[in-house]
Amino acid sequence: RSLSLLLGLVLLPVAAEAQSAAISGRVIDRATQQPLAEAQVLVVGTQRGARTGADGVYRIGNAPAGAQQLRVIRIGYQSQVRAVNVGISGTASVDFTLDPSATTLDEVVVTATGETQRRRESGVTTARIDASDVVIANVQNFSDVLSSRAAGVTVQQAGGTTGGTSRIRIRGSNSINLSNDPLLVIDGVRANNNPNSTSIGVGGQAPSRFNDINPDDIESIEVIKGPAASALYGTAAANGVIQVTTKRGRAGKARWSTSLEYGNIREIGVYPDNYAQIGTLNNGSRFNRCNLDFQARRLCTPKPDSLVSTNPIRNTGLFREGWRASYGANVSGGSDVAQYYIGGDFEREEGVYLINHLRKTNIRANINSQPRSNVTVAFNSGYTSSRLRLPQNDNNSFGAISGALIGKAFDCFGPTRDVSCGSDTTGRGYLNANHPAQRFFAIDTRQAVEHFIGSANVTWQPMSWLNLIGVGGYDMIDRHDSETIPQNAILIFVADGSRESNRAQIRTYTGNGSAIGTFQLHPSLRSVTTAGGQWNREKFERTDAYGETLLPGTGSLNGVSTQFDVDESSSDVVTVGGILQQRLEWRDKVFLSAAVRADKNSNFGVTLPFVRYPSASLSWVIGEEGFFPQTDFIRGFRLRAAYGESGQRPDFRQADRFFNPVAVSVQGEDVSGVTIGGAGNAELRPERTREFEFGFEADLLSDRVGVEFTRYSKQTRDALIGRRLAPSVGATTTQLVNLGQVDNKGYEYLINLNAFSSDRFKAELTINGSVNDNKVVDLGKDITPIIFGLGGDSQRHQNGFPLGAYFGRRIESFADKNGDGMISRVNCPTYGTTSNPQIAGGPECEIVLSDSLEFLGNPLGRTQLSLAPAITISWLRVQALFDHRGGVTLNNSTEFFRCGSIFTVSRSINDKTQPLDQQARCVAVFMGTGGTFMEDASFTKLRELSFTFTAPDRFARALRGTGLTVTVAGRNLKTWTDYTGLDPELNNSAAANFNTADFLTQPPIRYWVTRVNLTF
Repeated sequence: RSLSLLLGLVLLPVAAEAQSAAISGRVIDRATQQPLAEAQVLVVGTQRGARTGADGVYRIGNAPAGAQQLRVIRIGYQSQVRAVNVGISGTASVDFTLDPSATTLDEVVVTATGETQRRRESGVTTARIDASDVVIANVQNFSDVLSSRAAGVTVQQAGGTTGGTSRIRIRGSNSINLSNDPLLVIDGVRANNNPNSTSIGVGGQAPSRFNDINPDDIESIEVIKGPAASALYGTAAANGVIQVTTKRGRAGKARWSTSLEYGNIREIGVYPDNYAQIGTLNNGSRFNRCNLDFQARRLCTPKPDSLVSTNPIRNTGLFREGWRASYGANVSGGSDVAQYYIGGDFEREEGVYLINHLRKTNIRANINSQPRSNVTVAFNSGYTSSRLRLPQNDNNSFGAISGALIGKAFDCFGPTRDVSCGSDTTGRGYLNANHPAQRFFAIDTRQAVEHFIGSANVTWQPMSWLNLIGVGGYDMIDRHDSETIPQNAILIFVADGSRESNRAQIRTYTGNGSAIGTFQLHPSLRSVTTAGGQWNREKFERTDAYGETLLPGTGSLNGVSTQFDVDESSSDVVTVGGILQQRLEWRDKVFLSAAVRADKNSNFGVTLPFVRYPSASLSWVIGEEGFFPQTDFIRGFRLRAAYGESGQRPDFRQADRFFNPVAVSVQGEDVSGVTIGGAGNAELRPERTREFEFGFEADLLSDRVGVEFTRYSKQTRDALIGRRLAPSVGATTTQLVNLGQVDNKGYEYLINLNAFSSDRFKAELTINGSVNDNKVVDLGKDITPIIFGLGGDSQRHQNGFPLGAYFGRRIESFADKNGDGMISRVNCPTYGTTSNPQIAGGPECEIVLSDSLEFLGNPLGRTQLSLAPAITISWLRVQALFDHRGGVTLNNSTEFFRCGSIFTVSRSINDKTQPLDQQARCVAVFMGTGGTFMEDASFTKLRELSFTFTAPDRFARALRGTGLTVTVAGRNLKTWTDYTGLDPELNNSAAANFNTADFLTQPPIRYWVTRVNLTF
């Protein structure tokens, strides 16, 4: 009541002029007669509407007077339209009874201009994820909400670090040098979604601003998949758009919802032992690396029964049972004039390492107001405060897992210690004696973030045919990255300790305005014309400071005395754009639209005019035509097609020649000077991606089965390629030029099956899948393949192959020709360089490698399939989520290094009882190739499983509530794969554009969580 009173006082000046008419009613399911929550009830032709609550009741305040039409929409149900006559004052009552439907053509989506549009009106497919269909207990962050729920959207969980990021791709990758991450829009405001939001590396994993969004505050997510649909978003939308709408209040008395969540987190990886074979060198001395390669080359003789092994991770009891807790509450309500939603949530997660933890507080306040029957105002604000401590891992010799997997085969503690341990009594098998308690846990890497997103949305209908929409917003991030290494914690590199402290301010501003004119040209023909403008500014500022020789007992830069260094960086990017769109609607069955967006961006070359992005779409709801046969097999059918273009802007200053200030020593004194910072390219253009898609939707088997199918083809032209410059230029070694061409082609499908529905039992199944073929068409004239990846040469961009493809030499054949039980490289050719000389006079070469480097696979995969079954039995609902990825190849670089000439701790290079194929790929490392470790990493995972119990009303009333649910949920429960590494989804460069390898990375962890929700 107090909140309603406060809002009423704030809006009193405008509310006094408001009409008092209202429309209310209830929406129920015809089969079960149960109320339907989250149904949208809209006044046709206006922006006025409301959603039903858990009781199925809605109320539209300040409704326009006169004869109106109401449309109700709910996912999984057929839409319905009813007429109502609204008086100048008073309340009209309209109830709806809905029939189940597997597809919803009248589902409302939000466009780039801020207007709402029914799906039937657009020729593109837009995936919608409704928060009510997501089991919140099963998701720990926003990436989890997206994972496996939309066809064509791939979310790769790179590792098990608490607070880590994921790689998100929509319909493949378009760009070679620029970001391939989708654009993120929250309540109409462009938000920062940097997947690598840190300035201090810990080996591979990184935090992401994408996951600052609180899943509990989300009402719906719309995934706009490609340029055919995202053209109106202009430059930066070529990779697709993820559009988030947060929760809104509803008219009526205050409704409270509280939640309590607690669960455990467990490490489920099975880590291999380290092995060593003790032997004797030819001079008679003891040798603890008498591996199979040394034996085969007769450089040492193994001692009988001297194969030793240990497991540093098991020795140290590295992992603990982590836990997760969350406490939240929200309240919503309001009057006909204004409604509010206010929520807060505190989350704490203690990972499976003692030093890996996250604390996050989320606060949201949304206000919707209808001061007049033709005016709607919405204010949305969200604030996140997080504190994260990250562990060292991946490509990092100080990591807990990396130091173990490439450590020793000897436990240097106790009676089994080896002479190679030297003075080390604490290493327990860790590399460089970096026992976690003494070394790894001493490194203190933290991130503190304050993140605010606010927006104001105003819709004004000054005339019956004209709607004006304005959106303004601000995304503010204050980030502090810090790392402290005490003295004597790390005995190599930084034995005297160090301190790093970097502060960044990141600001994103949004301003949009549009006018929508609707004209009834003929009783059967309607015209909708939209014109608008958009402005965005992205500003970044960061100051870094670093120093070494840290005074014991201190943890600030004041305590360092050597190697002090400071740096400052900034960028400011502005985009302005204009939109013009024309749509024609024939009998509410045929929809034809054409549009153009024109953009100017400060990162373009100075000579480039406004860039234009055209689009067009056609939608025909043929199933509503009189000639279309209405049978039990098929009742609804829609055909659609669309074309669109979008872009990617160059990065900051890539179009400009610029200078960097430096300090220069002249005659022993430091003076200011400059160096050439970048060559620049004044003719730089945006990368352009054009897309054509077509498809259909169908209702089958008496509306029990809904099918969607989409075929698409994307072509990226003017892709930015780094062309080498002559050293005489005196600047950077490369200059970006618009030269490349990349293609993505594929198809997507969605099947919704309502197998059975009654008041006590309901069975449902959702299947979505996709196939994407990615190919580099052309890198440009005289551009050789671009080689990169772990080790510098494991991946490449090459004409005719997928982006980031793996290349290497494969094993053509192997055989134990001399019968000694070992695969040998004696008398075999060696590729590249090696420190191990060959010997002659031995057996014939036992390993045959391919003559040249070959394509070995696609790290991003080709196919995806998700199955989401759900069964409701009276008070119990059981849901699961299965995810399959096919055509995936992964570089098992962990095993490559364990086999290699430096560490040689893999069992396959030490134990002659191991299978010959495992020996062969290890021995091939000494021949100069890592291609034998590119493995098929296709997998199927049980990502989610949940059991939700809805308590009888008497239990809720005993707690003075109106509803009580208890959910037990598990995540990352089972993996089926032929991949031999720790997990087929790992990536040691979590946020990298293409770099992909399983290299000493912690696998995903398992969650079991219990969540209690009480409403009152």
